[in-house]
Amino acid sequence: PAGSDTSPDSTGSATANDNCDPNVMVDFSDEAGEGICPEVTVITRTWTATDASGNSATCVQVITLGDGTPPQITCPPDVQVQCGDSTDPAATGVATAVDACDPNVQITFSDQTEPGQCPVKLVITRTWLAEDKSGNQASCVQVITVVDDSRPAITCPPDVQIDCAAASDPSN
Repeated sequence: PAGSDTSPDSTGSATANDNCDPNVMVDFSDEAGEGICPEVTVITRTWTATDASGNSATCVQVITLGDGTPPQITCPPDVQVQCGDSTDPAATGVATAVDACDPNVQITFSDQTEPGQCPVKLVITRTWLAEDKSGNQASCVQVITVVDDSRPAITCPPDVQIDCAAASDPSN
């Protein structure tokens, strides 16, 4: 992956000794190739030690660069919605994620619903999961509170006028 340090300072250096030359020259050459999946690069580093007489020996070091870093996920803010309103992500917000190696991070969510106490009807704990092509995952949690703080709708019967004589007559 881009930005990975593959220098011998980070990956180690070969050493050599010789019975006639105290200053054996050590050099290397790299050959890069794709690993078992596109997010992996394999560098085959061939180290060569050459003494003053021109004698040489080689050894091979394999450096595998993989994506071991999870995506960075950002949850939408916690929200409060009215009872009956949509709790779909289109209404409550969608998580976003970025990854250094995968521009198309897969984002999914799962909900856990708990009953609330009035005026809270429900508490939805929405866990967002971001996963890159290498299988690295990151998650965050959004809390959606469903409340009922709307007044009930009430309809009164129509006004009526009652005759006093009819009101005092118990036979009516």
